[in-house]
Amino acid sequence: MILILSCHKNGSITVSETDEGILFIEKDQNILFYQRMPKSIEGAYTRNNYIHPLWTLDGERLTEDGPPDHPHQRGIFWTWHQTYVGQTRLGDGWECREFVWDVADAVVALCSPLSHWVTGKITSNATAPMAA
Repeated sequence: MILILSCHKNGSITVSETDEGILFIEKDQNILFYQRMPKSIEGAYTRNNYIHPLWTLDGERLTEDGPPDHPHQRGIFWTWHQTYVGQTRLGDGWECREFVWDVADAVVALCSPLSHWVTGKITSNATAPMAA
């Protein structure tokens, strides 16, 4: 999973790393948590390498982790339901069957990009963005 957070020039996004994962915080408000270490629901559906929780700007939690009606689902994740090599079925990453996610490393990169949108229809020698 590649996670890139973009913040404004005077951004205040910080990270707090624990054994379980990485918490991203802006000012004093939680943004998201990346689950690095495996966890399960009563020994079933072991999973990691996903985002949960993800919070709204108002602090409301958007994601669920193993809800009662879909215990195999977890926050924001990327997986394939049917994974084959040739004719051999390897497992079911969606339902956490026959796969283990090994997070070998988790690198946190925060960036402050400065992006100018350029068009041939308007030109300027100024280095600052042009006002509309």
